[in-house]
Amino acid sequence: MVKSLSSSMEPLAADTPPSAWEVEDIDYKALMEDEIVIAVMGVTGAGKSHLIRQVTGLNEIAIGDGLESCTDKITSYRFKHDGVNITLVDTPGFNDTYRTDTDVLLDIATWMEFTYRENFKLSGIIYLHPISAVKMEGSALRNLRMFRKLCGEDALNHVFLATTHWKNVPEELGNRRVKELKENPEFWKGMLNRGAKVAKYLGDSESALDLIDVLVKMGRVTLEIQHELVNEGKELYETAAGETVNAELARLQKNHELALSAVKAEWVQALRDKDEELKEVLFEERQRIEEKLAQVENDRENLRRERRKEIREQEDEWHRRLKHMEGVQQKERDEFQQRLRELQASVRDRDSGIPWASLIDLAVKGLVHFLNLRG
Repeated sequence: MVKSLSSSMEPLAADTPPSAWEVEDIDYKALMEDEIVIAVMGVTGAGKSHLIRQVTGLNEIAIGDGLESCTDKITSYRFKHDGVNITLVDTPGFNDTYRTDTDVLLDIATWMEFTYRENFKLSGIIYLHPISAVKMEGSALRNLRMFRKLCGEDALNHVFLATTHWKNVPEELGNRRVKELKENPEFWKGMLNRGAKVAKYLGDSESALDLIDVLVKMGRVTLEIQHELVNEGKELYETAAGETVNAELARLQKNHELALSAVKAEWVQALRDKDEELKEVLFEERQRIEEKLAQVENDRENLRRERRKEIREQEDEWHRRLKHMEGVQQKERDEFQQRLRELQASVRDRDSGIPWASLIDLAVKGLVHFLNLRG
């Protein structure tokens, strides 16, 4: 706060001590705890990074032009809207191009756990779904199920299910697809019954800010994954999301083992028939299946291992974020301090010729600037 400026804005005495004009240090950690934090989630290519670029104006945010993900790790972007500090969190999808569901879950769970412990809590989630998708199946359906496990039933009233890519489909077709999403129990119906809301994101900043404005007013929410990891002290593989990934890994393992058995049987027959060409093809297929089995086993081990490395990396990122806030705003604080000194000098110089109205106006502008700096 600015100690020297009273609510009545009466002029200060010429002998006001310099200490009365000093600016108190800002508690940046406390500022971050007051942030409005909104996670942006959804399948790869749904438009998560595009939405964040639209509202923050940060053109350096990479945007994919196909099914390959441009978000390979959780990244947060801070901006101010209507006087409120807002952080949007860009997350990778569970259908990520180059990463397994286990890797993505490890990242999301670690971020969710660490920020929850630091009292950096979510106000809501915007889950994006491309209305241009012909059907909700495969990886998209798996992504949705995992999202629901992460949130838990009690947090769904802080969720917007927002459709994207409306320019790519006729509006009538898009509306039919939304109707199916809302009415199908496998898709959105259950979440809507628990308080989730449907919205249309048209790709511009205005429609994105409409969603954000609603979530800003809703207060904080604790996700199921946060409650399980922090409040209940569960290991990741014991959480609802972890159990879902583990079940999927078990299914994949069984399928790969069956496929491997079939290939081995064919290879034995090819050996009997002395079919060298088929033996070579089957040998390569066997190698591919064994690689997939090894990946599944690796994922299952990763799901159960301790996450010390990930937590340490999250701590480092948190401290870098705090340091960045301090660095960016230190210059503004210094400039404001200089303005206060100039105002003090003007007040002391009764013969300066500067009208008191101008001095008061300068003081008010300085105070407003400082309050904005504090968030």
